[in-house]
Amino acid sequence: MIKQTQKFLVHLLEQELLTVLAVLVVGGLALWTRAGTTANLRLGITILPAGGTVTVTSPNGGESWTVGDSHNITWDTTGTVTDVKVELQRSAGGSWETIVDSTTNDGSYPWTVDGSATTQASIKISKVGDATVTDTSDATFSIVSSGGGGSSSGGSVILPSPAIDNVTPSTISNRVPVTLYIRGINFRMGISFKLDASVNLLQPNFINETTARVTVPAGLAPREWRLWVYNSDGANTVWGTPITILATQYEAILQENLPLVIRFYLHPSETAQVNLSFTNYSNYIWDGRLRLGTIEPNDHNSQLYYAPTWPTRNRAMGYGGSVVGYGETVTLPLTVQAPLQSGDYIDKFALVMDGVAWLNMVPITVEVIVSPEIKASLTTGGEVLFYDAKFIAKSPNPRIGVGGEAELWVEFKNTGTIPWQSTGLNPVRLGTAHTRDRVSRFAHSTWIINSNRTTSVENGVVNPGEIGRFVFKIKAPTRTGFYREWFGLVAEFKQWFGASAETYWDISTVRQTTSGVAAPSTGGQTSSSATGAIPVTQIFSDTSDLLWQVMSGAISNLLGSIGGLFRSWF
Repeated sequence: MIKQTQKFLVHLLEQELLTVLAVLVVGGLALWTRAGTTANLRLGITILPAGGTVTVTSPNGGESWTVGDSHNITWDTTGTVTDVKVELQRSAGGSWETIVDSTTNDGSYPWTVDGSATTQASIKISKVGDATVTDTSDATFSIVSSGGGGSSSGGSVILPSPAIDNVTPSTISNRVPVTLYIRGINFRMGISFKLDASVNLLQPNFINETTARVTVPAGLAPREWRLWVYNSDGANTVWGTPITILATQYEAILQENLPLVIRFYLHPSETAQVNLSFTNYSNYIWDGRLRLGTIEPNDHNSQLYYAPTWPTRNRAMGYGGSVVGYGETVTLPLTVQAPLQSGDYIDKFALVMDGVAWLNMVPITVEVIVSPEIKASLTTGGEVLFYDAKFIAKSPNPRIGVGGEAELWVEFKNTGTIPWQSTGLNPVRLGTAHTRDRVSRFAHSTWIINSNRTTSVENGVVNPGEIGRFVFKIKAPTRTGFYREWFGLVAEFKQWFGASAETYWDISTVRQTTSGVAAPSTGGQTSSSATGAIPVTQIFSDTSDLLWQVMSGAISNLLGSIGGLFRSWF
């Protein structure tokens, strides 16, 4: 009987199941099908939503968290989810309280449990910018008071201690009373603040559980003070950063929204302007004697001098407005002019009350990079000069381990009338686009300028009609996800090319693996590690190639298993 069954099955496979084997590739997915009238092979494919998914993992139902304790709210995501919003609901159908409006999607957020006790709490996590990508706890969890339960009969409830997270300003003058704006956690009605646990601060104002306001009286000794916070039950903590009180005249200048180096790219004699905002935290008013002067050394003649707006060669600007009192802000325009000689020019400035004193402040550093004058080619014969390009080809979309590296390339055809140079007056480079000059999260140490210029054209000189190639490296961020990175051509110090000279890569970052697959277009070798160590540089593969290999391997293993089964029968 067994022999007859075996022969019947072999005959069935030969005549029916193995008559046709076809491969259908649709949209980059490999589907295997067999023709036959007596059997079917089904393959399930899971398609993830385009906007990604969010899944709450903790608290996800049944937990009991105590007020005042710290717990990690955790979640998982798929797709492109950069930041998430975390919310809390204390009763079924109740309103949602915001725990944090936006936090990095790293899968965890530390939360000090606060508020009223409940047995019906739920957590909701949503994608910032797309509230439809969201998830809530599968079941409710409990929040219990630190006294041991959701309610008490005669016992007292121990409230969590308040804590300070930030104070603005942290450097002040002792000339007049100063209002401090304080952020933290576990603030309650009746909150109070002290300096060095001894000096009571004036008019403490509870705003909400994370915000308060208080006034520092005038006349305190100039030194560093420690700020303490107290709730009405006496619970207290001290802020780790000191409050600095100054008394010296014309000190404690706050510069707002200033980069460390203000940089301009100019041609000879071109001008540039930037508005600088200063807040007076001095003990005295500012008046018409206020100037922005050259320093290091003081009062030197600047090479960035611009005669129409500078009072002298060592005073970049003057002030002619009304007096500026303590805590008031004034905005002053600084105009610089590029020297006639090409090169890199750096100068430093600080505020000064002429005839009184220099103000103590972080210097303002201005850098002007001057390119040579651009002269028309002598061989154009009157031809209009312009830059333009057409996209030709690029490397596949990379799949790269977090923190790993990959090499990309792109080719553009010079469809303008100006040769592209890799160096010289106006080097043609591949810069970040959408928005232009943005800092890329995939910036590599080999990039040229400020994490927004990947490389110059590789060919040295690309004449009109020729194809230029740009090869550069990227370094993946430390978080998995899906990213679209745009780049475009720019003639440095001259102009950006148009939309036809732009391209992008869809980059997938995944967890590190111990081996990689060489991309077909790179000529690279498959990486491996005899010891199982993770290679420093991850070799990537485009999605369709990797999927084809995985599906082919699975089908091969399936057919091998069937063959082994029949060989064991005989």
